Amino acid sequence: MQDRNQADIYVSIYQAMNLAADEPTLPRGAHGALARGIDRLRAEDATPRMIGQAEAAYVAIHRLEWALMTGDDRAATCARSALSDMAGAWLADAPVSRFS
Repeated sequence: MQDRNQADIYVSIYQAMNLAADEPTLPRGAHGALARGIDRLRAEDATPRMIGQAEAAYVAIHRLEWALMTGDDRAATCARSALSDMAGAWLADAPVSRFS
């Protein structure tokens, strides 16, 4: 059961990054999903690399939120692009073989 819980952590973090990168507005709950995911990664003794990637995505979501609030389309585009890249890296680095 623990492997399934760990997989859920990785999936929820990916979904938050991916949705934020693709939606015209910041998805509801994106901040919370990432914050909970980061807390759970720490509790599950995830690698520092994975925790760092999740924390970087959390910062990128804040940048996206700020860009949307201030109407800065260029910054929003950059933040979305960064989140999209981070989501791809997350999938590449996630320890999915442990969960299969």
